[in-house]
Parts: sequence; C-alpha cells; structure tokens
Amino acid sequence: MTPTEGTISSYLAENNALTVYSISDASKGKLSRTAYRTLKETKGFSLLEIDLLTGRKHQIRVHLSKKGIRCRR
Repeated sequence: MTPTEGTISSYLAENNALTVYSISDASKGKLSRTAYRTLKETKGFSLLEIDLLTGRKHQIRVHLSKKGIRCRR
C-alpha cells in the first residue's frame, strides 16, 4: 500500500438499499477519517494497523475501497 501510512478522509452517505459509499458533498454525508499504517507486506497482501478517528458504519471497507484495496479477514 502506497504510501505506507496516512489518513483517509471522506464523507460517507447511505442510500435506501443501506449501501454505504463515499461522497464529496459535505451536506449529503458525514465526515469520516481513518488512519492506517502498514505493518507487513507480502506479494498481494498488506497487514495494516487501522485507527478509526471517527466511527462510521462500514468506514474501513469504504475507505480502503477508495484506495483500491479489497478487505479480507
């Protein structure tokens, strides 16, 4: 993951189907911030330390998706 640490900020909104997504319009979403740091990387995988600076529904998934990362447990 590049850069290896940082903060992702965006506004999150939810539609009628209960899908949470990132939006640029502050009047239609709630500000959410996620700090991350890469702990370890291997081919195709990164182990991240995540610090939720706000607590929004599906915040981690939406923010990492925005950076092109698919979440796995």
